[in-house]
Amino acid sequence: MYYKDLRSAIEQTCRNFKNNKFITYYKEDDSEKGWTYKKAYEDILEIESLYQKLSCKEHDRVAIIMQHSPFAILAGMGLAYAGATLVLIDATLPIKEIEKLLKNSDVEAVFSVSDILENINKKIISQYPCYCLNAEGKFIHICDSKMTARECDIYDVEDDVMAILYSSGTTANMKGICITYQSIFDSISIYQKVSGVKEGTKYLFILPFNHIAGFTVAIQYFFFGCELGMLENASSSKLTEGFQKFQPEFFALVPKVYEVIQEKIEASIKEKGVVVDKIIRGLMSFSGFVRKNFGINIGKILFKSINKQVFGGKMTGLGTGASPCKKETASFFLNLGYNWADFYSSTETGVPAIATGINDRYPAGSVGNIHQFKEIEVKIVEADKDGIGEICVKTPLRMKGYFRDAELTRKAFDKEGYLKTGDLGYVNKKGYLYITGRKKEAILLHNGKKVSPIDVEEVYKEKLHGLTFACCGIRADDGFDEIHMFVEKKTGIQDDELIERVEKATGGSGLYRIARIHLIESIPMTTVGKIKRGALKEYIHAKSSKNSKIVQTKEKDRTIREVALATIAKLSGKAVTQISEDDCILEDIGLDSLSIFELVSTIEGKFGINIASAMGDVKTVDDFIRLSENPSTTNKKLQKYDIDDFPMIRTARDIRRLKRYMWLCSHLWKIEVNGIGNLPKQGNYILAPNHESHLDGLWIWTSICKQQKIDLSKICCMAKEEHLDSNFSSKFMNLLGGIPVERAGNTTQAMKKSIECLNNGYNMLIHPEGTRTRDGNIGVLKDGVASLSKNTQVPIIPVFIEGAREIYPPYRKYPKIFDFKHFRRRKIAIKIGKRIDTKLLEDTQVMNEIETFFGG
Repeated sequence: MYYKDLRSAIEQTCRNFKNNKFITYYKEDDSEKGWTYKKAYEDILEIESLYQKLSCKEHDRVAIIMQHSPFAILAGMGLAYAGATLVLIDATLPIKEIEKLLKNSDVEAVFSVSDILENINKKIISQYPCYCLNAEGKFIHICDSKMTARECDIYDVEDDVMAILYSSGTTANMKGICITYQSIFDSISIYQKVSGVKEGTKYLFILPFNHIAGFTVAIQYFFFGCELGMLENASSSKLTEGFQKFQPEFFALVPKVYEVIQEKIEASIKEKGVVVDKIIRGLMSFSGFVRKNFGINIGKILFKSINKQVFGGKMTGLGTGASPCKKETASFFLNLGYNWADFYSSTETGVPAIATGINDRYPAGSVGNIHQFKEIEVKIVEADKDGIGEICVKTPLRMKGYFRDAELTRKAFDKEGYLKTGDLGYVNKKGYLYITGRKKEAILLHNGKKVSPIDVEEVYKEKLHGLTFACCGIRADDGFDEIHMFVEKKTGIQDDELIERVEKATGGSGLYRIARIHLIESIPMTTVGKIKRGALKEYIHAKSSKNSKIVQTKEKDRTIREVALATIAKLSGKAVTQISEDDCILEDIGLDSLSIFELVSTIEGKFGINIASAMGDVKTVDDFIRLSENPSTTNKKLQKYDIDDFPMIRTARDIRRLKRYMWLCSHLWKIEVNGIGNLPKQGNYILAPNHESHLDGLWIWTSICKQQKIDLSKICCMAKEEHLDSNFSSKFMNLLGGIPVERAGNTTQAMKKSIECLNNGYNMLIHPEGTRTRDGNIGVLKDGVASLSKNTQVPIIPVFIEGAREIYPPYRKYPKIFDFKHFRRRKIAIKIGKRIDTKLLEDTQVMNEIETFFGG
């Protein structure tokens, strides 16, 4: 398809819908300006006339550099109608970048506005015929520029290219992407299948015209005979006004906007009181359940008032894209009754590549089914064990290539013609695609896992509420990535205070440990709200920031051998000269588990190494010194997990899930608790219960949370590592803050992590027996709980649970739910004992007190 086909289509559309409204423009001074399709065609002909006066040839490149407005769209339509190849340049870019793109594009003319043209270097302006938009909305020639089109440096006309769009994605380098006429027309029929748009549909248009989504949507809605609503200098307040004035049926913008709208709706509901809040949340859950399971959308009826208050009352479809949208956000709006269109696309693939829409029952979290469009094929390449790999797309909507860069174009496609998107994702059994991150942005952790920076940011979002921040991975000397966090400076807060706040919120260990914090003036973003992580990495490589702080530093003062021997001597009470390197650490030296932990911590902290994971192979002093001097041996030991990942950081979603399980426990079983007043009102504690079943921990925390407010993100427990082998038990373990322990091997890692958690304010649950009872009797108590308490000065609270074994005995796969014989709930009794302060007690005395409480 070529420009003459586009020209015919424009003429026919304007004839068919000549009296229909095309654009309604709401200006800042509260005035309105409107275009019918007939008036739009008249303006298109005026633009064509200007193009012809420049003595331009077909397919000459003409730059449009304008802020979001109807005039940018009309200029684009008019120049395309006249046969020009559009070069769309983001007006919000720095002037130097605009000048660079003008040169790289080798354009013959420029259409822009005074604010931009006045700032561009006069020598550059003089090279092109330049037209400026005046106050009346007409384009006029500016006197400092040429009268006729300049000759381009290289005559390389591509007659099937409609436009060149510049995209940097999340990197720092801008690439010119050639969009064909055919790809735009093919997108129209595909988009209609997803959206159900028809003549007269009202669409509030906020997307930038120089972006692939805005460019494609504006043309699509034009040919559908729809009406676009547009706002001058759109802001949060203007957007709210626009919804009420224009009353659109469709709207699309980046996920962040929907998150803000969701927060405002939820805040407004909460203001109505607890009862109303619970009722509306209940109705939303019911609406979602009915829609998900039966395909019936009752939300649009139940929540008409919310639709009217927020969106004007006529809204039926919401669209998003450009970056991953949270499943919770998509579910929120689906439950309210809206059709949800999540578009997965890029400038290279066209819009859409894949999308959710009216044909999907409840498309929360996914970006659509890869089999929905027969014209488009999707595959995942180089998938890992979880099925996550790079997304590749073969589509007629794809770009022709990168402007004047044949090599980059060649690298963008595989041998079968699939475009390599650089995005990571997986496809479920039903064919739905889920995005997990960017290939280049993925952070490679020391345990070999790859995580998305978005996941890291989500973990710290609540803790850093009110701050603007972003994360990226920086490759370290060992070949793995360290996570760096960039935080925007905040007015009214000193830099040192801000770093201290961030460090406190992100402190401790876990899967997403922050290695370095940087304060910067602003987080670099693309025009559609994507974080430019490439620019963040350039910041790191360009200079060492004065406003940054390394969270953990290491230094070597003495040799490892000297420090190891001195520490062993100190812990054992022996002189260094009395220690032989052939001595067995346990039998000859007499170190217990806590002393071994302190020895390991001293060496790791002093020399910045990791040896805890290999301590199971250490027998003698010489073994320990050799391991410390050659810590790479820790990587030779096959590990099922990395202890530093635990306890897993729990998101707000995880906490909500845990609360639901607790609510279920409190209703399925009759849990009676005594001695709740023995729990400290301030400070953290160690719960030491007997062990009757796999669900002891959940039942105990449920009983406590019914009567006390507990921060569930700060609870943890020791759990046998075998729980990680089962998907079901590992989920429960992670929700309860489980720390895996090798019960018959190296316990140093688990001890180290437990002490770290207690020192960071966690409440911990640990079974002194170490394993479940098989016969109902209390087993042998181990002194690990006493050692933890003495080392951290955190008191022990003994707990006795009774009835759990009868409900969930060792031989059953699932617990018993109801006593049908007596027609009553099954009973669990929990008794909480008085606190045990271990400062002045020996380990044996502590264990005697716990044993006495258990009835031994």
